[in-house]
Amino acid sequence: MAKKYNEFDVVVMPTIDEEPFGLVALETIAKGMALITTNSGAIPEVVGEGAVIVDKNSDFISNLAMQMEKLAVDSDYRNELGKKAYSMARRVVAFNIDNYYYRLVNILDTKCSQNTISVIVPVYNVQDQLKKCVDSLINQSYTNLEIILVDDGSTDNSGLMCDELAGLDQRIRVIHQNNGGLSAARNSGLDIATGEYIFFVDSDDYLDLSTLEKLMNHMSRCNADVVACGFAYTYDEKTESPFTNPSPGIWSGKEAVIQMMTNNNLCTTAWNKLYKACLWKDIRFPKGRVHEDEATTYKVLYASNTVAYLPECLYKYYQRENTIMKGNLEKRYKDYLMAIEERIQYFAGCSEQRLVDNSILVLLEYTKYVYRSIQSKERGCLKHQYNKYIKEYGIPKSIRARKKIALLVWKYVKA
Repeated sequence: MAKKYNEFDVVVMPTIDEEPFGLVALETIAKGMALITTNSGAIPEVVGEGAVIVDKNSDFISNLAMQMEKLAVDSDYRNELGKKAYSMARRVVAFNIDNYYYRLVNILDTKCSQNTISVIVPVYNVQDQLKKCVDSLINQSYTNLEIILVDDGSTDNSGLMCDELAGLDQRIRVIHQNNGGLSAARNSGLDIATGEYIFFVDSDDYLDLSTLEKLMNHMSRCNADVVACGFAYTYDEKTESPFTNPSPGIWSGKEAVIQMMTNNNLCTTAWNKLYKACLWKDIRFPKGRVHEDEATTYKVLYASNTVAYLPECLYKYYQRENTIMKGNLEKRYKDYLMAIEERIQYFAGCSEQRLVDNSILVLLEYTKYVYRSIQSKERGCLKHQYNKYIKEYGIPKSIRARKKIALLVWKYVKA
């Protein structure tokens, strides 16, 4: 294949589906050749200024043809682009083709090491579900685990059950604390975790017995910092129902945040992901709030170099009538809006306009969703809040005209 590149002056890579890393793009810039490609997946992060990027979502065919014609007839432009590409491929260590192949061979030749996974399980009044959850952990095919049960002031037998389970398996550690909520329980687990990897499980959920082994293997294969799996809703009397996208993927941290906000794959949930523990060094969940995942997960993904998604539904998300996130929308939506506003400010501080725009869109769409879903005086407050968001943030420029019009027109809906 390397010899084939020598026969041509320009490589056209018109990818419209998600491109996980872009090996062809990497090989092209390493050869110092002019490249035309798209803003798919992690490609822009790979090629930087060393390629012509065509927006796949805006008049794609015409713009692609125009760039192809320009490079075909303008040899100076073509040579200048090739020099930039070659310089970048040598300057950025992570994109050096020799280093890439060396790492790839090492990954393929190395079996998954038996590093410790710290599994953090917040526990609160789940005496009927706890044993099933813990059984799914102690019977994992990946055995090098530190299972941290955080009894968050349970008023039933859950705390006693934690101690009894710890007596049956030396890998289980128990924390008893006053009730502080899900965030406080997770944070307590993070504070004492000693493993090289972190995984969260809610105490009324459970895992397929091969979950952690498959995630560790996938993390090794992809050289990823975070690996998410698919999940399915499970019930007492109904068959399980898959929720997540069936297509696999691998992205840069920045692109992973976009995926989290726009697709049912990574999702914002903390609990369907295996993380390198170092990512959590300076990140904790906000105490005293619901929608804590919305306020936290994006920071971990953004801090990652590579994020992978394994679509198999390995995590089983149990649905019960008194689950905290069911109902009470009027009581909890404000925490969600607060989390998204914080996200907007976070990415604005990082000068990440694309991530800001996507967050603004999430904020506006969720406000509309809550407005449609409740019947109370809160609707007037939401209408006022929506107009405030439009005035403060505006409509993201990156979205299509029809969507812009729909968002602007909604300002005039009667409360």
